[in-house]
Amino acid sequence: MRSPLKTVMSAVVFATVALSASPAAAAPATGCGLTFLPLPDGATRGFVREGEVTGRYAVGHAFIDGRQESVIWKDGVPFVPSLPFGEGGLTDVNSTGVAVGYGLNMDGTSSPVAWSQDGGVSALPVPDDGWSVQAVATNERGDIVGTATDPDDVDGKYTLVWRAGADEPQILPYGDVTNAVDIDEDGTVLAQAGTMTSAGPALVWDPETGTVTSLGEGSVGTAIRGGYVTGWENRTDRSVTMRWDLDGTDVEIAELGYALTVTSDGHVAGLGSVIVRGDGTLIQAEEPAFAMGIEYLADNGTAYGYADYAPAMWTGCR
Repeated sequence: MRSPLKTVMSAVVFATVALSASPAAAAPATGCGLTFLPLPDGATRGFVREGEVTGRYAVGHAFIDGRQESVIWKDGVPFVPSLPFGEGGLTDVNSTGVAVGYGLNMDGTSSPVAWSQDGGVSALPVPDDGWSVQAVATNERGDIVGTATDPDDVDGKYTLVWRAGADEPQILPYGDVTNAVDIDEDGTVLAQAGTMTSAGPALVWDPETGTVTSLGEGSVGTAIRGGYVTGWENRTDRSVTMRWDLDGTDVEIAELGYALTVTSDGHVAGLGSVIVRGDGTLIQAEEPAFAMGIEYLADNGTAYGYADYAPAMWTGCR
C-alpha cells in the first residue's frame, strides 16, 4: 500500500538505475516470471502503484491524451474508471475491486473517495469542513487510512482511519505531524511521524485500543501486513533496510537497497530483482533489460511493479 515516502523511493530508481541492480548472492530464478502489463487504449506510458493480497487487482496510472488517468488492472487487463475529478487519483485497491484515493478541489484542497465499478465514486466523511484529506490505503474488510491537513494549521497533518461501517473517521492520537502509510488486515495502521525532509519514527497504531508504538528513532515504514512492517532505519553512518516483526523481532535485510512491500509470510521486496523470504532465503525475479522494482507482492506470489519503466507483473514468486 502507498505512502508519500514510498512514492519518492519509486521515483528515485527512475533517476538512478544503479539502485535496481541485483545482488550477486541471489538464488537462481524459481519461476518468478515477468510479464509486461498492457496499457489502456491511447496511453503512452504508465505505472503500477499498488496491488492486493490475492494478486488479481492492481492500481496505478497511465498518461492518455496528455492527462494522467487512474488505471485498474484486473487479471492483467486494464480498465480506466470514470472519475468526476480532473486531478488526484486512486491510490490502492482490495480484492473486491474497491479502490480508494482522492480528488483535488478548485480551492486546492483534497477530498477522500472510495470507488467501485458498481457504485462509482463515494465521498468519505472528513473531520471538519475545509480539511484537505487524501485516502491512502485500504484492506480486505474495507477499513481505509488517510492523511488530513487542518486548514487552520498548515503544518498540522494527521493520520485518519475510516473503519468499515463507521460513520466518522478516527484521528491517530499523536502530538506531532503524521502521514498515513498503510493499513493491515486487522485494522492496525502504519503511519510516519515528521515531514518528508525530516522523517520522525514510524508508528504502529491500534485504533481499537488506541495504542501507538514507535518503531524507534530513524525508522521509516513503507508497508505493513500480517504483523510485519518493512522499510528502513536511518543510522548515523548509513541506512539499513529492515523488517520489523511486531512480536518484537527486528531483522536487517542486506539484500535490498530499499524495501517497499511485505507479505503476511514476511517476504520482502522493493527496488531490485531480489525477493527475501521470511526465512531469509532468496527468490530471483526475472529481470528486464534495463531496470525494475517491485511495488507490491501479493501473498500468492504475484508481484506488481515496473520493468524498463513500464508497468509489469511477475508470477510464481514464492
